[in-house]
Amino acid sequence: MGKLNRKMSISHIFFIAVFYAIVSTILDHFIQWDNRLVAGIFGGFITLIGGVLALFILKND
Repeated sequence: MGKLNRKMSISHIFFIAVFYAIVSTILDHFIQWDNRLVAGIFGGFITLIGGVLALFILKND
């Protein structure tokens, strides 16, 4: 596993924001978010997945 102490660039942050917006919009159509705790956990999980994808897709070597 490579270095984990990487700084994210503007393009990484933009990718995470777009990924979160697309996934949360799709999930809102399928899931009724009655419990705010569950919605927050899903939001954090989606953001974490977006961050990992951004580091793999947009590499700064």
